[in-house]
Amino acid sequence: MASEALQLARLVAWQERRVMTDAVDLGDELEAFVAQAVRSGRYLSRAAVVRDAVRLLRDHETGWSAFEHEILTRIDAAAPADAERASDRLHRRYAEMADRRPL
Repeated sequence: MASEALQLARLVAWQERRVMTDAVDLGDELEAFVAQAVRSGRYLSRAAVVRDAVRLLRDHETGWSAFEHEILTRIDAAAPADAERASDRLHRRYAEMADRRPL
């Protein structure tokens, strides 16, 4: 009896996941890409392609967030005098470029 309930719960969960991936409108170009990925045998189903794509997006976003955090940490750690010197150099360089620009 418990085994039947577990099987039923698994079936319901599977159907809910299937409905979610079937409800995603990818447009013609991405639909064709997904269909080709399944036809080629690389993926067993449309849902597997969508899961992999979402996983890749999550990993990309996580990596980008870590990169952004590292940049902000380094900016915060920079001494104000360093930033001021860099700003002065940029202003001088822009002034030199403006002086050389033909009118």
